[in-house]
Amino acid sequence: MSLVNKYIDSGSFLTATAVYDDINLTTKATDGYYQFGGQYRRQVSGVLLTATVCADCFDFDSLDYVSTSASDLCCATQTSVQYYYPAGLTFLTTTNIYTDVNLSNIAADGFYREPAANQYRQITGSVLGAVTTCPSCGVACGAITIPPGVQGSYDLPIELGNTATDVGAIVVYFNPLSFPDGVRGVYDGVSYNTLSSPSVGYIKSTSGVADAYTIIGDTSSCSVPSQPNTSTYNYYDSISAGAWVQNGTESVTINSGDVFNLADNEYSVMVIPKPNENPSSMNLKALGICSSTGFSLEIKCPEALPSFSSSNMRSNTNCDSQGFTYYFAKNYVDRNNSSVTRPVLHNFVFSDNTGTTPLIGGSYILDNSTYITVTNGVVTAAGACTGASTNTSFFATAGTSSLYDGKCGSLCDTLLYHNGTGTLPQTGDTIYSGSTTGSSTVTWSDHRGFGDFDGDSASVTGRVNASGVILSTWQCA
Repeated sequence: MSLVNKYIDSGSFLTATAVYDDINLTTKATDGYYQFGGQYRRQVSGVLLTATVCADCFDFDSLDYVSTSASDLCCATQTSVQYYYPAGLTFLTTTNIYTDVNLSNIAADGFYREPAANQYRQITGSVLGAVTTCPSCGVACGAITIPPGVQGSYDLPIELGNTATDVGAIVVYFNPLSFPDGVRGVYDGVSYNTLSSPSVGYIKSTSGVADAYTIIGDTSSCSVPSQPNTSTYNYYDSISAGAWVQNGTESVTINSGDVFNLADNEYSVMVIPKPNENPSSMNLKALGICSSTGFSLEIKCPEALPSFSSSNMRSNTNCDSQGFTYYFAKNYVDRNNSSVTRPVLHNFVFSDNTGTTPLIGGSYILDNSTYITVTNGVVTAAGACTGASTNTSFFATAGTSSLYDGKCGSLCDTLLYHNGTGTLPQTGDTIYSGSTTGSSTVTWSDHRGFGDFDGDSASVTGRVNASGVILSTWQCA
C-alpha cells in the first residue's frame, strides 16, 4: 500500500461520492480501493461504495472508566465500554485511548483499566499517563470489626457502592470504648466532624479547622495532651489478618476546642451526605491519643433517611397542623428498629433524605401532638405540644348542596373532626382537619352531609362560616 495525494468532494471521506486526482475535482481517480482514518472504500466506475472498517489499522479493547478516582475505578463495579488503540498496541503500550476507529477522538479525561486488572492509566488534558498499580480497596460498609491498636493515626477506606441505589445518607456510628479517640469522615474531598452523642447531643470541634478531629470519650482514662499540640503518630491505613497495618508516620495537630469529655462506651452519630453514585468510597479517620486504643464502628451503607411529618419551623410549641416532610438519623440503639418513626432527643434532623441540609433552628410540631426543638440540626428538646386536645371524628359527604336537605342520605366518606360534645357536629362547633385543636379548620360552601362512620348515609347536614364554625344543622327525616 502506498500513500497518494487525492481529493474528495466532501469534508469527510465517509460522505464523499468520489475520489479525484485534481483539486478542481474534474478528473476522477482510477477505480480501486482507498483508505483513510481506519476505513476503506472501493471506487467503481468513478463512484465510491460503502465504507468498511479496516481491521488491521487499529486494535480495540473493552475498558472500565470513571471520571472520579482510581479508587472508584478499581474498587467499585463498572460497566465496560469499547475503546481503540493504534494497530499493534495494547492497553499497557498504547500512546493514547480513542473512542473511534479513525483514532481521531481521544477518550475523555479520567481513569481507565482493563476489567478486573490491577493496573490503571489516567488521561489528563487528553494526555495518557503511565501504567499505575490500583490502590488497595477498602472494607465494605456495614458493621466493621476493628482490631485493638496503640497510639496512632488510623485511616480506613470504606467502600460504599456506585450504583443508582447506592445514594442517600452515610450514617456513621462511632464508639471510642474505654479511651478517648478523635474521629472524622472524609468523602468527596470534604471532611466531616459533626457528631451527636446520645447523652449530650451536638458535638463538633470548635477550633474552626476544616479537617480537625472531634475527640470524644473519657478523657480521665489517660493523659490527654494539652492543646494545641502537634505530634508525629504512627500511621495505619489498612487491616490485614485481624491487625492494623502501619504505613509510615503522620503529623497531626490537636487544636484547642477539639476535645470533649464524654461517658465511655457510647455510640455517637455522624451523617455524611452521598447524593450521587460516585465517589464510591470514603475514609474513616480516627486518632488514638492514648498509649492503647480501640473503637467500635458501624457505617450504614448509603440509603434515604427515614421521614416524618411535621409543621414548618416556628418559634413556639403550640399544636398545629403538619403538611411538611422532613428526615432524621436514628440513634445507634434504634438504628434497626422500624417502629421508631419520629425523631427523638439528640437525633440529627434534615430537610432532605441525604442529610445534606440540617433543619434550621426552632420548634416543629409532629403528627402525634408532640414537638421537637432543633439547634444546630440536632433535636435538643421534645415533649407534648401546647394546647393539645382530642377532637371527635365523623365522616362527611364529599360534596355540598345549596338545599338544606340536598345531601341527606348521601355517602359519607371524608374523615373530619369537630370540637363539640356530641357524636356529630352541632351549631357552634368548629370543624377541623385533624384530631387536635391545633389542626387547621375546614370550611365549605352551602350544606354538607354528616355521618357516624365511613360509608354511612348522611343523617344530618350543616353549613359553616369562614372560620369553620357550624352556623346551622338540619336533621334529615
